[in-house]
Amino acid sequence: MPSIGHDVEVLLAKQRSGADFAITQVFFHAHEYSDLVTRARRAGVTIPIIPGVMPLTSVRRLKRLGELADVDPSPVLMERLAAADTEAERRNLGVAATVDIANAALDAGAPGIHVYTFNEHAHALDVLDKLALLRPARPTNRVSTMARPQEFVG
Repeated sequence: MPSIGHDVEVLLAKQRSGADFAITQVFFHAHEYSDLVTRARRAGVTIPIIPGVMPLTSVRRLKRLGELADVDPSPVLMERLAAADTEAERRNLGVAATVDIANAALDAGAPGIHVYTFNEHAHALDVLDKLALLRPARPTNRVSTMARPQEFVG
């Protein structure tokens, strides 16, 4: 059975093997990320640990993922998703819950967020939009970002 102790050992092994960073498995409770990071730092893990989140929009997927990861999804969220009358309502509930977890991880010092999409890219994009993360400025004119031919002449 997986445990935080086992996860810390895996992180240490990855770091010793030259990993530049690590991404966590999906977690359902904000404290799980900060608990893992605290234990990992105490054990000597220095690489960035990026929290992995997924849009929590499907009861079936949450149950299955919980079984695979041996982690219990939030019973309150499961009940709310099951009681939702429409797919849009489930999507809104799940995206909001995911944003809350991601924001809690960022508030705990996460260097970024990894969003697992499980082929639900629209839900993942909803999460990213609602996180309101800083984004690099986009050029207003593509030509202005490309070098002019005379700049290559020596």
